Amino acid sequence: MVNSASCKLCKAFNRVNTAMAKCRLCRTKIPAIGALGEREFIFDWLPFHWHNSECVKLIALTMEPSNPGGRKEPAPVMSASRLLIYALRQLLVRLEDGFMITPIAKCSLEVSKATKTHGRRWDLCSPFLLQEIDALEEASLLCPKFFMVAVGNHPDGFLTKAPSMKNFLPHHLGKLTHYGAFRGGRFRVSPAEQEAFAQFVEKHEPEYRDFVKEHVSWDQDKLDRELKHDMQILFMWNKEMEPWRECLR
Repeated sequence: MVNSASCKLCKAFNRVNTAMAKCRLCRTKIPAIGALGEREFIFDWLPFHWHNSECVKLIALTMEPSNPGGRKEPAPVMSASRLLIYALRQLLVRLEDGFMITPIAKCSLEVSKATKTHGRRWDLCSPFLLQEIDALEEASLLCPKFFMVAVGNHPDGFLTKAPSMKNFLPHHLGKLTHYGAFRGGRFRVSPAEQEAFAQFVEKHEPEYRDFVKEHVSWDQDKLDRELKHDMQILFMWNKEMEPWRECLR
């Protein structure tokens, strides 16, 4: 895996990351955010990039990180998004192409405190998202024909309706069901799909285990406990991504 690109890209993203770390807009313009402690609302997450080539073909937009104060320094998200990393790398994007995963809002915030402010925060943070895309272009690492997907209804609504994103509508492929929708057994493999699911697990479970061990810092016992749930999500996502594969070829 290559999780860094040229020095040119590193410098471009360092400028964006430095600006994000210094940003106080949400604290000054949204009273509910301004009232939070420094460790309750903090920039401690960096976008994840996978470059196997000179071309980033896909940008995946997610919700804001939800573990404020969990890290002392910004670091690429790996464990929390292991499913998304695997799904994009192994099930969707060609091996010779790269991709980026980035949240619309850049500062970590507990889920219980995020819902009422996400619209305003996302609007305030959108210039940084545009700067990230500009950084890829500046480093000549964004494919002329690139695509964007959203993870969840809210990111998809932002991508399709926010004025700041109107120029990217032609690049919009669609959305993946958010991880949270799979909690509590709300999404289950139907009886009619059990055979197809068994075949999917037989093919992908060993590969997924090896992938997580190699690329993701993750507790192995926790992976064992969550493996069946992970396979169900990947199975559902694999079906959702099917219409996109032709575009990414």
